[in-house]
Formats: sequence, C-alpha cells, structure tokens
Amino acid sequence: MIKRIQGTDGVRREVRLSSDPLVKGMAPLEVFMEMDFITEEFMELYTFCHVTDLIERREMKAGEEIVIGWDPRDTEGIFTASAVSGIRKAGGKAVVMGIVPTPAVPIYMLYRDAKCAFMITASHNPKGQNGIKIFRSNGLKFFPEDDIRLAEKIYDTDYNTIRKLKAIGEFESAHDDGVRIFKAFLCDSRNSWIKKPGIFSEIILIIDPANGSLSGIAADILNTLGFKKIIEVNNNLNGNVNLNCGVVNLEGISRIIPDMLERGARFENNQTINNIFEIGRKNGGKIKKREVGVSGAVFDADGDRFYRIDYNPFDDTVIVLSGDETAFLQGLYLMKTNPEKYKGSIYVNTIESDINAVVAAERLGYKTIVTGVGDKWILREAERAAGRFAIGSEESGHNITEGYLQTRDGRDISVFAGNGLKSAINTFAASESILISHFEKEGISPLYFQNLHHPFEPGFKKTFYIYKTDKSKLAKGAYLWKRVEAFIRSLILEYFGNSIEVFLKERDEEPDMLYMAIYDKGDLRGCIFVRNSGTEDKTGINVRGMMDDKEKLISIGERTMNYLISEIKKVSECQSVREL
Repeated sequence: MIKRIQGTDGVRREVRLSSDPLVKGMAPLEVFMEMDFITEEFMELYTFCHVTDLIERREMKAGEEIVIGWDPRDTEGIFTASAVSGIRKAGGKAVVMGIVPTPAVPIYMLYRDAKCAFMITASHNPKGQNGIKIFRSNGLKFFPEDDIRLAEKIYDTDYNTIRKLKAIGEFESAHDDGVRIFKAFLCDSRNSWIKKPGIFSEIILIIDPANGSLSGIAADILNTLGFKKIIEVNNNLNGNVNLNCGVVNLEGISRIIPDMLERGARFENNQTINNIFEIGRKNGGKIKKREVGVSGAVFDADGDRFYRIDYNPFDDTVIVLSGDETAFLQGLYLMKTNPEKYKGSIYVNTIESDINAVVAAERLGYKTIVTGVGDKWILREAERAAGRFAIGSEESGHNITEGYLQTRDGRDISVFAGNGLKSAINTFAASESILISHFEKEGISPLYFQNLHHPFEPGFKKTFYIYKTDKSKLAKGAYLWKRVEAFIRSLILEYFGNSIEVFLKERDEEPDMLYMAIYDKGDLRGCIFVRNSGTEDKTGINVRGMMDDKEKLISIGERTMNYLISEIKKVSECQSVREL
C-alpha cells in the first residue's frame, strides 16, 4: 500500500542537501520517508512528477504555464531552483514569481489561467525546514485523493532518470507583474471593505511580516489605505523566518502583560510586542480620547495567516485576536451591513476553533460547518456552497472570504484563498465600522477593548503537545488508539458524570484523529481530540468546551498527555510537552 506523502497542507520537513553525509547516496524519496528530510533532489522529483502527471492525464499540454513562488527561507536558492528545474524538465513553462506571499501564487495562477501552482514554503515552521504547497488550476489545494495519485507517481519514478534530463520548458521571471496583480486584487473595492475615507486615519499600525514573504509588500499596500503611521519590523529577507516574530510567537496567547517582556520571558526578543508597548504607553492618553489607536498586524512567513494585536492603555496590556476573533468580527460586519445576503449563509470553523465561536455565529444567523484542520477543507466548503459562502476560519489565523479577480483575458472570477493581508484589512475595516462608532462622542472606554478582544463570549481551549512522536501508533484502530479512546471516555465520565453522553466521531478529513464529543441534554458541551500534526513532528491532546468546565478539561488533557507520553514518544527522545 502506498503511503501518503502530504500532511495537513503540502509536504514539510527539515532540509538537507543531498551531499550531506547523513543522506549522501540515498534516493530522495528514501530520505523523505525514512530520514524525515527534504533534499533539493526531492523538490525536483516532486514538481517533476506533478507536472508530468498533469500532462499524462491531459489536464495540460507540454509548454503550458506553471506558476511558482517561495518565501525567503532558502537564501541560497538551491531548493527553489531545483523545484523550478523539475517543472521545466517535465515540459512545463515555469512562471517564476520569486519571493511572494502564498495567496499571491494562486491569484496570479488564476489571473494567467495557468495549469497549476507551487509555493515553496514551510509556512510558520522554523527556518531550517521547507516544503511545497500545490494549487490546482481552480485555486483549490490538494486533497487526500490527489496526494495518493501523486504519491503513486513519485514511488514509480526513478530520480536517476530525472537527473539526466534537460530543462526543455521555458522560464519567465514574473515577480513584478505578480506583485502588481496581488496589490491590485487587495485594493479592488470589491475585496476591501473600506467604505469611508479616513477610516484608519487615527491608527498607528505596526506590521510584523515575520521576516517573510510580506516584507515590504504589506507596508506598501497598507500605506495606501490612510493609516496615521505605518511601522514595519521583522522585515529582513535573511532567512530568519518566524524567529521571535510572526503569528507562531503569539499562538496560545490571548493577553500579553508587561512581565512577559522581562529577561528570559516569552516576548523578551519580540520586537513587535516591545514596540507596541512602547508606542502605546507614549500615546495612552490619546488612545483613551480616541485621538490615536495603536495596533499591530502580525503575519506568518508565507503571508496566509494573520493575528491582530492592540495596546490597551486602561490596564497596560496588549490584547491578541486569533483567527477565531478576527473571523467573527468580519462575520459580524457582513451580517450587519448586508443581512439579506448573509442570513443563512455558510460560516466555517475547524475543530481547533473555540466551540463558542460556532455558537455565536449561529446566533448571528449563519449556518455553521465544522471541518478538519487545514484551510483546504474550508476551501472545499467554499466551493460546495457556491454563492452561499460567507467566511471560513482557522484559530491559527487563516481567514477566507470571497474575493474577485479580473483575469488577463478580461473575465471576472471568484477567488477563495487564505490571505493574511486581506484578512487584516477587512478586520480593521470591520472593527472601525461596527465598534468604534459607539465610542466616537465620549472617547474610548475599557468596554471597547473588551468587545474587541472578545467579540463573542469565549469558551475554553487548550492544547497539550507531545513532541518527537511515533505517529503510526495512533493510526485508527491501532492498539494504542483503542486504549486511548477507552481511557479518555473513562475520564470524561469521571469528571462530568453519567448524565452526559460521549460520542466517538469519525472525520473523513482525518480518519486517524481520535475525536470525542461531550453532549449534555442534546447540546454540545465540549470535546477532546487527539491529533497528529500534519505539519510538525508532534501530537496534540486538544480540549475544547465551556469556560465553566475549564478545570475539568485541563485535568483530562493533562492525564491523557501523561498516559500517552511513554507510549508514543520516539525511542531516545527526552523532550516532553508544551501547553498552549
């Protein structure tokens, strides 16, 4: 049986050159599957096989266009050059965008009517890792059935044959044109919710592109939208992506207090957080009078995720809005401004989201759908919903709303993509339109920050991670999988009592995930799910539920984690856990 190659979103691994003594002489697929490394040869193999498969299945002809871009982590360009080479050796024309954010790649692919697109990135992962995301010609990402087909092709392909081939496909450098189209897309009035001039004129905005693909690009675009001042930090294209910066440094944090900037603390070296405290404190009086606002737009290395941060002068803290909160603000705006269109439309969350986000969206009038982890599943729901899709969200910062694009041949088409910058623009437009208006006369009060920070009543969520795990032990139906199911079920009954109901729910998107839902008199009260990460070497025990059940859920999470550690850790690994 062919093993799947892709994870939650493409392939990602730590990188090694094929000349590294640790892997020298090994086939690239062997290195990937057995050593957990991506080599430059694997990059070439991967792109070659996909383009060849498209040609063989007559989804494209030799010589037709394939778009490719990347984030800046590969400073020497060895891995990206190999990916381009694979496209050209297969007979595709490589339309090379270079360093661009992930959403720019499918947008430019659709603009040019190219046959597929690749993004070379490991997203929020550290700089020592890299990977590949694939976009199909309709803008959607790869699904399991696509991955199985590609995996079969890769298993059947001898890399030594590829090594000897010449690059017969053409090459076109398209960075400037691709960025131009991306900027035009974001500033299109159909995609931006800025309906009133000067709406951002009082906001000092700190931009954190995580030393990634949005460096320079985000600032250029946001500078045209009328903010009082734009300050860009962490914008070095030196390969240090996501290092003490970006969304990944904020994950699991809802509120930042000054102590968290002290020596040795989490945000000691985070320039964005240090800057927002410094600027916020200088302008505290003006913020209270609503003469100034001090906010931040924080992205990940490839620019498809966004978190918002704001300085609160009333308690000298910085509030953090994850994908759950930013999406709900956007959903609130859409429903208030156009209820006829959005009443009954589709609002999508993933299983990692706050349970109360789903409840609150339903109260607004949306029909909610909960998917597996990964924005590809949100994109699939957007495709299925046709004109009834409103918004899709991951807690991790992927927000998706419909966009509109005029193609090179003059057609107007809908575009759905995880787009951090589009989400940032429209989150700020939403808050300025529906929250600030209540405080224009009397100035800002603590209630404003409370409503911004918690646009819906938050539930409880926490994740306990075990690193360096043998994920195969938690395959569906495996001995350990069954034991963990029974153990969690017993814990739920111990803490919640026999009056509740516990259901094991299978998810087609991730059949190996162990997902247990807790119902109380027919209403969803919480869930516990154990999931292998599809992008990192870790397994998470996730607890979600009502705030009143916080202590119960923490106890279940901790006891499950302790039960699993000795069973699932890779041999010789001693690193244990991290809580979020």
